[in-house]
Amino acid sequence: MAWRLRQDPMVLAVTAAVAATLAGVGAVSVAQIFFVRETLGGSTTAYGLVEATWMAGMLAGAWLLTRPARRAADDGALVNGLVLNRRSVRRGPLLRHPPDS
Repeated sequence: MAWRLRQDPMVLAVTAAVAATLAGVGAVSVAQIFFVRETLGGSTTAYGLVEATWMAGMLAGAWLLTRPARRAADDGALVNGLVLNRRSVRRGPLLRHPPDS
């Protein structure tokens, strides 16, 4: 019997998550230049800084998650920690829009 992706739920879930992440990052990368340049009125330097900040955030996040990933006894604990962390960051003061003047 040949191996199929649907036979292994963990591999299927990881494959779906990676595919969704790649699709999301690809969509953001395409829209980001128009958002920075046209909507925010930024220069090419501003766009470059946004891209550099994204990469720095990814590197810092990977570095910060190495210890919790090793300490997590099971995958569920790591996923719960990531979800809670994402919610706290999403509600942070840096993401609120300033009031209109």
